[in-house]
Parts: sequence; C-alpha cells; structure tokens
Amino acid sequence: MIEMWSVGPRMYRIQTDEPKIARKLSRRKSMKPAGYGVNTYLRIFQIIDIRPDNARRMLRHILGQETKMEAVTVESDTKTYSLVTIKQESLSLGL
Repeated sequence: MIEMWSVGPRMYRIQTDEPKIARKLSRRKSMKPAGYGVNTYLRIFQIIDIRPDNARRMLRHILGQETKMEAVTVESDTKTYSLVTIKQESLSLGL
C-alpha cells in the first residue's frame, strides 16, 4: 500500500508499508522522514516545495511500473485533504 496526500500548499506526505519502496524514498534528498509505525512496518515521508503534477510523476517513477492511481477527497472539520492511493497490480507471465 502506498498513499500520498497533501498537508499544505506544495507539501505532500507519502505513506508505505513496503520496505523496498521505503528504501527508495529514503535515498532521495528531497524526502524527509515524517513518521513510522509501531508494531508494524509503516513509513511516512514528507516532501516540500513540489507541484502536484510533479509529486504524482515522482511517485510513478519511484514505483517503476504501471500503477492505478485512485484520488479521493476527504473532508474534516477544518481542512479538505486530497488522498491518492496507489494500487499495484501484479503482472502474470502465464508460464
């Protein structure tokens, strides 16, 4: 599972429970750790000063394969968040 959401103007957080993706994110200079899971593998990274289209493009590049991005708008009492959930589909070789 990989999710990305906006926490402010030109500021995004990316959450993953996949170690391979977390390693790729941690190697980028622009990514800063923002949180982690307790009793489970969960990593949250924050990127600042990036346009929304560049954030989505960067996430697709890190994943390195065709992905299905599902956008959801979540409203709370004080803010409206736009959440992007990445669903990776495994490729079947048919062997």
